[in-house]
Amino acid sequence: MKRFCLRLLPLLAAPPLAACASSGDYPSLAIRDAERITGTPEPVAPEAAPEPAPPVLSSPLADDIGQLVDSARSAHSAFAGKQARARQVVAAGAGAPAGSEAWAAANMALSELESSRSDTMIALAGLDKLYADTRLVNYNEETGDTQAIAASRDQVQSWVDEENAALTALHERLGD
Repeated sequence: MKRFCLRLLPLLAAPPLAACASSGDYPSLAIRDAERITGTPEPVAPEAAPEPAPPVLSSPLADDIGQLVDSARSAHSAFAGKQARARQVVAAGAGAPAGSEAWAAANMALSELESSRSDTMIALAGLDKLYADTRLVNYNEETGDTQAIAASRDQVQSWVDEENAALTALHERLGD
C-alpha cells in the first residue's frame, strides 16, 4: 500500500503546481517603440584595394628558386626527348606476351621515362620545402617570397602533370 501511495504522490502534487504557474501578469512580447529601427541604412562605399607591390625576393631565395626551376626544366626536356622513343618501343611491345623481348624493351623505356619524371618531382619537392620554410619563417602569412615560390611551383607542377598523363597513356597502351 505504501508503494501505491508513493507512486500517487507526484500525480496529486502536479495540479497545484500547474495552477501556480498559470497565474499572474506577464509582460507583452510585442515589439516596443525603443526596439523599432528608424531611419534608412546607407551602404558604405568600398575602398579601392591598393595595387599589390611586385614581390621582392631575397637574393639567396631567388637563386634557390631559379636553380630548382632550371633543374625541373632540364628534367622535363629530358623526359620530352625520351618520350618519342618510348612511344615507338611501347607501340612495338603492345600486345606482346609478358616476358618477351618487346615487352621488356617497352618496360625499360617506361622506366627511363619514370626516372626523368622523378627528377622533375625532386625539383618540385624542393620548391615545396622552400614554400613551407618561408611560410613558417613569416608566421604563416602570404608574402612576396611565398607568392614567387608558389608561381614557380605551379609551373613545375604543370610539367609533372603532363609527364604523369604521358606515362599513364603509355602504360595503358602496353596493357599494364
